[in-house]
Amino acid sequence: MYDCKHYSIPEHLVDGLIQYGKHGIRTGSFLHAVLCDCLSEAIAKADPHSLAAIHDLVLFVHNEMPVGSHGSPEKVETWMQTFAD
Repeated sequence: MYDCKHYSIPEHLVDGLIQYGKHGIRTGSFLHAVLCDCLSEAIAKADPHSLAAIHDLVLFVHNEMPVGSHGSPEKVETWMQTFAD
């Protein structure tokens, strides 16, 4: 899990993804949109480096993040609440 070396993910996003997956820590708005599967919102919030890597980010989330931690706003909120209790 969390094998980032096979994906071109900007370094400034890696820790946020891992902390979210392991501990349910809220990410920034761009990663939150990616995790929620809100493509238009993610594109609107992306910096140039993140936008260039969006394909690899989506693949990473799909292939490496825990099942149930992504795919919709409801799933993301539920994932974070799991760690808050």
